[in-house]
This record gives sequence, structure tokens and C-alpha cells, in this order.
Amino acid sequence: MGSGGVASVSDPLEGIQFSNDEVRAIVEEVENHLVYCSAHIHPDRALKRAIGLGVHCIEHGTLIEPDTANMAADKGVSIVPTLAVIAGLAERGEEFGLPRESLDKLAAGRTTISIAHRLSTAARADRVLVLEHGRLVQDGPHAELVITPGPYARMYEAWVAATTSRWPPINAVMDSAEDL
Repeated sequence: MGSGGVASVSDPLEGIQFSNDEVRAIVEEVENHLVYCSAHIHPDRALKRAIGLGVHCIEHGTLIEPDTANMAADKGVSIVPTLAVIAGLAERGEEFGLPRESLDKLAAGRTTISIAHRLSTAARADRVLVLEHGRLVQDGPHAELVITPGPYARMYEAWVAATTSRWPPINAVMDSAEDL
């Protein structure tokens, strides 16, 4: 551990672990055995420190800054991002207060496949595939699927009804739109 952890209550994320001398001794010992020294690190300050002390590989690196990423690249240090963390942020980031712009960066320029159990996640997708009992039953963008009779529209109506009483069911919205 090069820094605190996300899940441990008594271990502050920004906390630095081990003295510089201890990290150097660990690096020396693993190099003597011809293996790599890896460290679990989230915050940028701890990343810079570990890279400077000779750590070969970083697990997580979730709070890395661009200058630290460049430093790691220059020194040949590998950083292994935790994809589960990224997936969690992609699916529940808004709930945790992550700005919309940050969420968009997670998928920018990539083909992203999400297995979504939340309509808010599916609604952001370019294409939604709806499965029932392992079979594809609907396919299309969110905006089309909410107005097409089927399981997606039913899930959407149930979600709207459960999350707020201010919104009318989607059928009422669509009926009103047709009158325009």
C-alpha cells in the first residue's frame, strides 16, 4: 500500500504509507529477486512519491494528474487503472456527485458496453439492447424505446412513477404531444 484505500474507513485516501527508506528497501529487495515492485495508490501526491522512489507498477492511480502521468511514462512505470472503479463511476457517478462533463469523459472516443440496471445509465447510451430471459426483445435509442410499446417503456413508466409524482406517465406525455 502506497496510500490510503477507498473502502477502509480508518485509512484516509490521502494518507501516505511507509517511510521513504522503507519503500526504497522494498524496491531494492524485489529487484534483487528480479521481480517488479507494485503499489496500491490513489492520490497524485503518493503516486509522485512512489515513482520517485523507484516503484515499478501502480495499481489504481485514480487521482493522477497529467504531469505525474508524464513522469510515470518517462520512467517506464506502469499504471494499472481499476476498471471496476471506472465502471462504478460511469454507472453511479451522478448519484455520487460526479459532474456530467466527467462522466462524458469516461466514454469519449470509445465503444462502451454497459450492462445497466439503472435507466439513467441506459438513457445515456447511443443504443440500448433490451433482454428478457436472455433473448433480445428491443433495440434502439432510449428516446425511441420510451415511446415504443414494450418492456423498456414499461420500465421507464414505472421508474418515472417511482421517482417523482410531478412527471406524468410517458403515455400521457406522448398523447399530449400528438395533440400539438
